[in-house]
Amino acid sequence: MPVLFYSLLFTLFISCGTLVAAEQNDSASTDIAFEYELDEIVVEEQGPAENAQIGDVLLEYDTSFHTVITPDQFEGRITDVATIIAQHSPVQVRDSGGLGSFSTISLRGSSGARLPIYVDGMLMNNNDTGIVDFSSLSTGQIEQIEVYRGIVPMAFSQASIGGAINIRTRRLREPSANISYGIGSFNTHKLEGNFTNNRNNWRYSISGSHQQSKNNYSYKFNQGTVYNSSDDYITERNHNGFVQNNIHLKVESPLSDVNRFILSINGSEQSNQLPAWNNFHNPETKLDKSTTSLSLKWISRFNSKINSASTFGFQRTKLIYSDRLSSLGVGAQFAEYITEKGFANLYLEYFLNNNIVSVNSEISHEKYSPTYFIGTRDYADSARTTFSTGLQSQSFFFSNKLIIVPALRIQQYSTSRSKSALYDELNSEDLDYGLQLGLLWQVNSNLKLKNNWSRYIRIPTFIEQYSDAGLSKGNPDLLPEIGRSVDLGFESNIPTPSFIHKITFSGSIYQTYIDNVITWIYPQGVGLATNISKSKMQGVEIQLAIDFSKKFSFNSMMNVNDSRIIEGPYLSSNKRIPGQAFISTMNYFLLNFKQNYQIKLEANAEIGKYYDLSNKFPIKNQYRINTTFTWQNRNLRSDISFNNMLNQLSEDYYLNPLPGRSLYLTFRYKF
Repeated sequence: MPVLFYSLLFTLFISCGTLVAAEQNDSASTDIAFEYELDEIVVEEQGPAENAQIGDVLLEYDTSFHTVITPDQFEGRITDVATIIAQHSPVQVRDSGGLGSFSTISLRGSSGARLPIYVDGMLMNNNDTGIVDFSSLSTGQIEQIEVYRGIVPMAFSQASIGGAINIRTRRLREPSANISYGIGSFNTHKLEGNFTNNRNNWRYSISGSHQQSKNNYSYKFNQGTVYNSSDDYITERNHNGFVQNNIHLKVESPLSDVNRFILSINGSEQSNQLPAWNNFHNPETKLDKSTTSLSLKWISRFNSKINSASTFGFQRTKLIYSDRLSSLGVGAQFAEYITEKGFANLYLEYFLNNNIVSVNSEISHEKYSPTYFIGTRDYADSARTTFSTGLQSQSFFFSNKLIIVPALRIQQYSTSRSKSALYDELNSEDLDYGLQLGLLWQVNSNLKLKNNWSRYIRIPTFIEQYSDAGLSKGNPDLLPEIGRSVDLGFESNIPTPSFIHKITFSGSIYQTYIDNVITWIYPQGVGLATNISKSKMQGVEIQLAIDFSKKFSFNSMMNVNDSRIIEGPYLSSNKRIPGQAFISTMNYFLLNFKQNYQIKLEANAEIGKYYDLSNKFPIKNQYRINTTFTWQNRNLRSDISFNNMLNQLSEDYYLNPLPGRSLYLTFRYKF
């Protein structure tokens, strides 16, 4: 508690001091001029204008290393959110088997519950497993994807060890409508549409999508004999299809000259067949997932200096898992898992001449209810109430060339499990804090230097604390994970010869230590979550973009990531974390010609991954080449995508092969 008290005192002192300095030195520094619309902030005089809704991150002044992905880079194509992010930012993706299958993203070595995912600022990670399945997120309503590596801005209620990802849905502007249809390999189909309109100061939008695939691609089956390649053969993947439906409704209207509300309603359902390890034709295994979410956001401008964004939301997720014949080898199972979460969030920002003070407070309550219909497995409800609050001071010095951003986050958790047939009622309380310090120095018009330091925590999930799922057992005595991270880097515009339009080059180095890493061990064949590991992630990120002209450009990204368990169970000490590539690269060429045509050639590689903690089983290095041809004439656009042109057969998870060569054709029409 003394550490928490002094950290809070230090941050308040820094914030108050910079506020006073800003007020007293008006004549000695250049003001930051902000012009407020009802739902916009327009940054003037200092750098390029940027339109942002209240509560968004002002990226021009953000100290984090971030990437912004816009719809023109993926619109209308048959793809998924994880693939889109991996193609345009230095992250890694693990996929369990083709379009619509379970997929996760790793950011600087952190993934799963260690990586918060937001949609319009609403946290998508639930407390059941803490993992967001990117295959269930729709691409049709995305306006932009923001990837924050390392430090997390105060606009988001919770931060974590590796960074954060925010998916921003389309803002309602002028009336529009579009429809698209795609067809491709493995019996894949996608239909998508959107309609936006304005009426009497009301703006509304409705969009929907349907996607399905049989995913019956060819792969090499080793029959479970890893060291005997003589019995391997090429076969077709069985029972691997999926069907997904999404609908999104958004309504926006001004309540007055200084108040606006935004109502968003989302519904999705997805049904996945789950292939058996032996590729049996009809194992009768299935995972059905449905999610309904509702949020109401109220944006208010109190005066010329104070703005607020209040959000109230509810989300319900239901999973039904069926393996009645024990085809997956973990016993007969038929279970339902329901997670319900409600939250209220308040974001405040206060603008002074040389300082922006931000406060983000949120309270949420989540309930997790498992029900097992087969066997005698004991089950009980789990619940967690979370309160988090954060204070950030963004101070500008030397004509806004130096920005210093200290921040403090405090989080309080109350977790419980109800009484059941085998277990007594359990309750726990946790209080911890996170610290952030970011620096941005605009050396000149072509060079920015950035440095960030942070301390974060991660509270154990319900599964880690209270699981009784047959092959795993929770541990109510788990301690929170504690992460400490530092990074240093630059962003630059390189002077160019006359035949090159623009060159941008950026790089960063980072190092993260995590104590009390929660690891699953398997004494007597039953998984038990324990705090017996420490890990270290360190690496280098490099990005280069060359615009030779408006017709030809080249982009390259490379991430060298050495993520290791420095203290762990059995043979895992000083071994690399499973699933993390040591080197990953992404390169693409973009060529526009004859005004209506575009060719995009991608080449990426992932090298140095392992299946297991002991690093005895390496994953085959992956090299992929993809090509997309685009034709556009007025309102009609067509894309032809050739993926994995080398037909490399690989996998991210053992006995979960990825598809080989594939072809997709899409048409999109704007009304």
